[in-house]
Amino acid sequence: MERPEKANEVQKDKFWTWRVNREENLMMKEFDYTQERDANQIRLMHSVEKAREVAAKIRKRPADKSTSTD
Repeated sequence: MERPEKANEVQKDKFWTWRVNREENLMMKEFDYTQERDANQIRLMHSVEKAREVAAKIRKRPADKSTSTD
């Protein structure tokens, strides 16, 4: 049987290993979240740009008389 001090050291090592792994996991999740958030923000900016381009094209197009309601 192990000495109590040795068992205690092993317990501490296991705890710190778990703690470090947990911290690394949380950091990776946060990193993944920020990457996804940034990608979504870029996609949104591209969508807004595209919408502005389409709106500009629509404004330049001559008005279609058949769709106007009087």
